[in-house]
Amino acid sequence: MKALLIHDHSLVRHGLEMLLTMQLGFSKVYHAENAVAALAELEIHGLMDLVLLDYRLDRGSDLNGLARLKSRFPKLPVVIISEYEEVEPIVRSLREGALGFIPKSHSPKQLVRAIKQIFSGHIYVPELNKPEQSREVDIGRAIEVAQRDHLKQMAELDPRVIRDKDLSQRLGSEFGATGSALNSLLAELEQDRCFLDTMAFSDELTGVASRRLFIERAECALKNAHRRNNLMALVYIDLNRFKVLNDSLGHAMGDKVLIEIARRLSKCVREVDTVSRLGGDEFTVVLVDIKTSDGVRDAAERIHRDLLKPVLLPGGGTWNIRLSMGVAVSSGDEVLLQLMNRAEELMYRVKNSRTNQYIID
Repeated sequence: MKALLIHDHSLVRHGLEMLLTMQLGFSKVYHAENAVAALAELEIHGLMDLVLLDYRLDRGSDLNGLARLKSRFPKLPVVIISEYEEVEPIVRSLREGALGFIPKSHSPKQLVRAIKQIFSGHIYVPELNKPEQSREVDIGRAIEVAQRDHLKQMAELDPRVIRDKDLSQRLGSEFGATGSALNSLLAELEQDRCFLDTMAFSDELTGVASRRLFIERAECALKNAHRRNNLMALVYIDLNRFKVLNDSLGHAMGDKVLIEIARRLSKCVREVDTVSRLGGDEFTVVLVDIKTSDGVRDAAERIHRDLLKPVLLPGGGTWNIRLSMGVAVSSGDEVLLQLMNRAEELMYRVKNSRTNQYIID
């Protein structure tokens, strides 16, 4: 199965990708920062089995991204993810053709359940706290319309899917029978889905933790911080001008720099902490069991200081490190996607300031 993640924060996309591959069996997950990039990915890779789209992707333009996607690909299965849990954005999303509305406050288990519900042929919306009767009516009508359109789209599924499961003879001409057969099809696909039983726990190039291990360790750190009433922190590091190094000296030289960065990070943190490479020039560090905010500052300063030392290159040259670093501190009262979102926002604040520093919050 293929999925497309449309969000302007790469760290959030990485977290969602891990959920989709580890718990829902997706074999291909593509990334896009905006609707334009998403349309380009769809032109290259074809229709997706799932598209997760940030509600406020275009920073204030609400559902413009959804409208553009549905205009070009009317049958595209788009699900909205959002920080909002209010009636108006839910109804608007469903009326624009979304198959569901998933709050970012959902835990990973809730998010997986929501996607499974959508795959089973239903529209997903979150439970709202004591909605007014008029609001219930608005949502009910929106769900009814969206559900009807969803079943119509399911009735026109790519014949390849039907043929693969040899179910074409089971589809009747009556609308209700078609919906039922397709629901059975999706249930069988759910049961037959092959999960990725084995995935590498370490990054192939640098030897530090992979994205999968990062997700597991970060989830565990949040739970432990909440249970033990202490702190944890997520450090998000992006190397500035790394593309210049690759373009000028070659990827082999760039790989040597990445390996050195990973070595330094591993050396300057404790064994209980987790250093990981998410891909490219992005690294994270999960700091655990921290008693005070001073402990976070000490660790961040040590990481920053060690990374800024020039890297010796083969042949006698050096490369001066410039980086942007965000440190999100948590007491465990949030889900991982929220923590990742905060860490990346802090990192981008540093990157936009061009100060080669770090921000802790």
